[in-house]
Amino acid sequence: MRSNRRHVLACLIAVLFALLACKGKPETRARVGETVTFEDSQWEVVGASFIGNQIQSFGTDKKTAGKFLKVDFKVTNTSKQDETILDHPKVFDDQSREFKVLDDQAMYVHQPEQTLTLESLPPSMMKRFTAIYELPKDAQGLSFEARALSAFGERRKVSLGI
Repeated sequence: MRSNRRHVLACLIAVLFALLACKGKPETRARVGETVTFEDSQWEVVGASFIGNQIQSFGTDKKTAGKFLKVDFKVTNTSKQDETILDHPKVFDDQSREFKVLDDQAMYVHQPEQTLTLESLPPSMMKRFTAIYELPKDAQGLSFEARALSAFGERRKVSLGI
């Protein structure tokens, strides 16, 4: 009888350890200035800053009740073919809210900066981009989502430190 109890207890402990091992490691996030490597690309967030609640372009102003965020990043296509990213990187806050780039961000990004919109990424070349996001005033604990170039590729978050 005791032998059976010991056996059951040993099995339960083994199952517990197996479940704990399967839980996995907590997600580690890269930081600004660190390279995030995927099978087909490398990403690096160069900088991120709040740029106020009003941005200007050639005679056009855009205002928000929140704040605008500007993120500068580099992408290197490490695959052997030309790529284009159709799904722009997103930004997330510490409340898990998701923010997309401004639809008209190209109007507010000035030369020599460029947006990722329909940009060709030739193999083995690095290109630098700028993205602008509209966020609510209370957004904090921000992270940028780098991603593999393939259509349903892996995604990883980069802590922006703001």
